[in-house]
Amino acid sequence: MKAKLVVVALVFVLALGMAAPLRAQNAQPNLTIDVTRFVQVGIYGLVHVGDHFIIRNNGTIPVSSIDFGFPRTFLSNVANIQAKDKQGRSLTLDSDVNQTSSIYWMRAHFLQSISNNQTYDFTVAMAMANMLQTVPEGIQYNFTAAPILTQDARVANSTFVAVVGTNFVLPTNSPYNATTLNGSPALYRQYKPWKAYSEEGFYAPFRSVNQYILDLHSAERDIIIHSTGGISVQDTYNLINNGIDISSLLITLPDGATNVMAYDVVGAMWATPQNPAPPYQVTVGPRYTSGFKSGSNFTFVLTYDLPASEYLKKLDWWGKYNLTFGLLDNKDDFLFEMRL
Repeated sequence: MKAKLVVVALVFVLALGMAAPLRAQNAQPNLTIDVTRFVQVGIYGLVHVGDHFIIRNNGTIPVSSIDFGFPRTFLSNVANIQAKDKQGRSLTLDSDVNQTSSIYWMRAHFLQSISNNQTYDFTVAMAMANMLQTVPEGIQYNFTAAPILTQDARVANSTFVAVVGTNFVLPTNSPYNATTLNGSPALYRQYKPWKAYSEEGFYAPFRSVNQYILDLHSAERDIIIHSTGGISVQDTYNLINNGIDISSLLITLPDGATNVMAYDVVGAMWATPQNPAPPYQVTVGPRYTSGFKSGSNFTFVLTYDLPASEYLKKLDWWGKYNLTFGLLDNKDDFLFEMRL
């Protein structure tokens, strides 16, 4: 029995939500809003943006939602977006609530209304692709410093965290503060207040020997379940390097992977199979000494075995099974579109 999963490079556009236009013509609720934006860039260029909202209702009318957004020009960069409250419960997000605006507005609905003097906090998380650009000076990130709002926020704190080995290239008297966070270089700036409808950008120019910018052109996973109950997997990656030259890549495999081999168009890339220890990662690079050059393509195949006891569960005596499989082991490094 053979199951095949094809995973291709992701170009994801948020579905258009059926929502009323923005409340621009209505009186704004009397709110105190504090926002913290935390931007984390992954080693292969995927950017995670997290916005934490703390909202206090100073008025007498209960409030059950808030509108926020980003410039519509970045819509194609957004691969995934979700909102959760501090208990981890998902909030409903209405998308593109004002389709004629140059701002891509969304509306987050609270799980309960907030009355006078009550507070509510929640977080919006986005995964974004193609947010890093190579420039003569190195690499740059440029996105709005905080979510765009329809009324002033009391304060917005914005932090950009880069990979280890990064040096920020800041001009004299820069309004940004270079620091470290958990051992990683970081750039911080505070906006007080963060004005309504502000699109002011957070600009982070830097140089790094460890920052790669990869485009996952395609990936394919073949899962073979043998009659003896064993599981064999074949993963095929097709990557394009849009950043600096790379000697090798670190690829994460499913837990318990053994007998790992790597192949390219020529043949086997290793003399013998590898049996990685947790967290089950292997290093793969082109067989040629020039490495994975900037602007080039690298296609390779990984094969490995998995323990059936961890992934294949028998549901009844006549042979019905449930295959439980982590499909995206590099989900924090690359963007995928899944097609079964």
